[in-house]
Amino acid sequence: QMCIETDGYLREIDPEPIVQINPADAERLGFAEGDYCEFFNDRGSAVAKLVLDAGIRPGTLQYPKGRCISHTKSGRFNSLMNGHLHPFGINQSYNDCLVGIRAWTEE
Repeated sequence: QMCIETDGYLREIDPEPIVQINPADAERLGFAEGDYCEFFNDRGSAVAKLVLDAGIRPGTLQYPKGRCISHTKSGRFNSLMNGHLHPFGINQSYNDCLVGIRAWTEE
């Protein structure tokens, strides 16, 4: 799958998917700003660059926006969500889900 904007201006300002984490959580888990991490659960996994943000509630992660599959280094974030469809939006309910986090290195 390719996105229409893959080679456009949006990628210049926002080059890749990120996940935001509270700095205290990152330190406790042994991660640093810019590390690539894999986010996973029993449904799937996806990889993104870690960004430290003191505004993120400890114990949580934030994936701030949807991205095309072709933008991730591995996996897809939609695979982490359940298949429940929101009755009004007729789409997945992207509110929250439980994930684990581990270091990722490109093979």
